[in-house]
Amino acid sequence: MPDTPRDLRCSFCNKSEKEVSQLVAGPHVHICDSCVGIAADIIEHSKRPPSQRRSRLAGFLGTLRRLVTGAAGGRRKFVAAHAAQQ
Repeated sequence: MPDTPRDLRCSFCNKSEKEVSQLVAGPHVHICDSCVGIAADIIEHSKRPPSQRRSRLAGFLGTLRRLVTGAAGGRRKFVAAHAAQQ
């Protein structure tokens, strides 16, 4: 029986290769260009002095509280709001 082509997906966000600009393959995992960008932001953020990390975290948590408290679909709105801040 011939192998059928597999729909490759990002191991982090689960988007298919058709939904992203690039999909990088690793050993048994794939990561899309969007998740690479998020990972780069996280790494860059971790290099900041602790005082700067706390202030940005406070803003991040405040946005999370406002969007999630009593809001249907709050997680999607939060992710979109956070992405817009980048």
